[in-house]
Amino acid sequence: MLPPEDGVREACAKALGREFLRDHPQLEFRRRDNAWGLAIKAALRGLRDIRDGAVQLAYAAAAPGAPARLGLVLLRPPVSVERLRKEWDDFRRVLAPELGRKLHLVTLGEGRGAVMPPHPERERLAENLRPAFGGVRSETAPAVPKMPSEKFFAVFAFLLARWLRDPAPVSVKALLGGTGASYTSVSNALARLRDAGEVSRRRNGDVELPGFPWSTWREVTAVLQPLRASRGYRDGSGRGLRPSTLLPALRKLGATGVGVGGVSAANRRDPHFDLHGLPRLDLTVHGGRGLDELARSLNASLRPAEPGAPDAILALHPLNRRASLFEPDAKKGFAWADDVETLLDLTELKLLDQADALIHLLVKRGAP
Repeated sequence: MLPPEDGVREACAKALGREFLRDHPQLEFRRRDNAWGLAIKAALRGLRDIRDGAVQLAYAAAAPGAPARLGLVLLRPPVSVERLRKEWDDFRRVLAPELGRKLHLVTLGEGRGAVMPPHPERERLAENLRPAFGGVRSETAPAVPKMPSEKFFAVFAFLLARWLRDPAPVSVKALLGGTGASYTSVSNALARLRDAGEVSRRRNGDVELPGFPWSTWREVTAVLQPLRASRGYRDGSGRGLRPSTLLPALRKLGATGVGVGGVSAANRRDPHFDLHGLPRLDLTVHGGRGLDELARSLNASLRPAEPGAPDAILALHPLNRRASLFEPDAKKGFAWADDVETLLDLTELKLLDQADALIHLLVKRGAP
């Protein structure tokens, strides 16, 4: 909802003009001819708040006598426009078509903003509304960073990997020891997760995940490359080097601090994994040093490639935390990366359906 300041409400009413009324129990504004209704959301903390607003808007749209079209207006959303566009498209697809067509998303940020799907009248109203939010006090903005930081990502990934392996609560001491992060970094990460409703604390201070943290997972995977700093490598020989030939080379190399992830690890965790063949070999490197040297040791013809390049046959992912959580496999002659690293690899490969299916499988296996 709008902040409580009457000045902001009045400014919005003035920007919209006399044709808009404030007489709807679920909407801030409704046009007199009932052609449009607006719900305006400020002080957003993350995707959870945005999704809640979308669900409320859908309920308002389905109610008897609802406006013909409705718009959800977000003030300074803490999520990129690209991510919001995908979330909005996914949300509208799960609704009945006649209901989904009624809904629009409007973002008002530091730039011009966006209207999804595009609509000339919504775009004009968005421009009219923008100055009305100059009176919103700074303390109404989210108290957490808009985008996940590398420090947050390290704590989150370790906590989630521990939870997928064992859903029992974990102590803050274990988080400090496993990540090597400072107490402040761990506390800030837990505060962000708590604000998102995705962790709880027991009386003894232990941290508990009540379920898979889907909202934070979506936020993190939307900005994966800068958080992960993965490196890709392509075949520079032109002889059609296959990713599968790199696994025997890894076994022969006997490198320590390297975990096999990606499709190879997913197939190990789920024999019915929905993908044939190996598009690339994903390796997590504990400590994250000597990546180019490792690639050359696996095959001298490997050359650096752009992150996510379609011709990359090898991806190396630095893991900068104290505990790797790798699982040694004496029979294979190498170690496996943890569940989270494997899921992140699948996400980088754009195997999103397969990643979600594996998440559900892992959660089901770890359920008490």
